[in-house]
Amino acid sequence: MAIKSHKSIKQIAESNASNFSKILKHVARLEKMNQAIKALLSPEMVAYCQVANYREGQIILEIKNAAIATLIRFQLPNLLSKIRQDPTLAGVTSISYYIQPAIKKQIPILPLVNRNLSPKNAQCLNDIAAGINDPKLKSLLIKLSQHAQKS
Repeated sequence: MAIKSHKSIKQIAESNASNFSKILKHVARLEKMNQAIKALLSPEMVAYCQVANYREGQIILEIKNAAIATLIRFQLPNLLSKIRQDPTLAGVTSISYYIQPAIKKQIPILPLVNRNLSPKNAQCLNDIAAGINDPKLKSLLIKLSQHAQKS
């Protein structure tokens, strides 16, 4: 099976008919919108908001926490009036948002450490068990001391 034509990635990206080209243009537009929106937001909000998408005149913001989302909700009318004055954001008629908290790094699970009781401590547990009247607690202490002696 012969391949009829080879195209470089550059040729595919520059081709107006390709879906890849459309995606690249959309990403570039989102980046310009993101910079414009961040210029309109207060400095404390910039780190928590970014443009996630744009479709049919609606900017969709991704917000990192609910507190900032509440602030954005109260500032929406003011923000929309600023957006209408910005030529970079021409065509924007509304803003919606969703909360996407940052994913926390998983805490690594440390390997179990084998901790051994010394024979002296095992004997102490046996001595304590001998002086206890509660049968359940007595049997648990004896079992623990025996386990420690085996280790």
